[in-house]
Amino acid sequence: MNLYIIKSLYSIIYKSAARPELSKKDLKEISRVSSSNNAKEGISGMLLYVEGEFLQLLEGEKEKVLTTFSRISIDGRHTDINIICESHQKQRQFEEWNIGFYSLTGKEFQDKTGFKSIKSYFEADKYQDEIMLVFLLKQYAELANKQT
Repeated sequence: MNLYIIKSLYSIIYKSAARPELSKKDLKEISRVSSSNNAKEGISGMLLYVEGEFLQLLEGEKEKVLTTFSRISIDGRHTDINIICESHQKQRQFEEWNIGFYSLTGKEFQDKTGFKSIKSYFEADKYQDEIMLVFLLKQYAELANKQT
């Protein structure tokens, strides 16, 4: 039985810059709390962290996604929050994850994508396409799944 059957599926993809003092412990806490909160709200998604930068997709009922994004937006652990795309979807991309999380170094990101950082990835305008972003996040969701 699909626990995530909803009337209107909505998603947001955004990027942001982590505060310099953010630690690995903070990242684990973000992942833990997000997973719990998202499970209560029927939200799924993927959070990627690359050396001080975040890229995240949130999906679920529109009102709940927007409420969650508003809460995330005022979190002082990151700045420069930019919505890359918003859309209505027919199906979830990350149904199995309340919040998938994957952290990697700039070198690891560069080896996989050819870009040194999330910022440089977005400086190449063609990579702001939603399909490409979902594809990128799914690659890291698969790696995160192998870690669990």
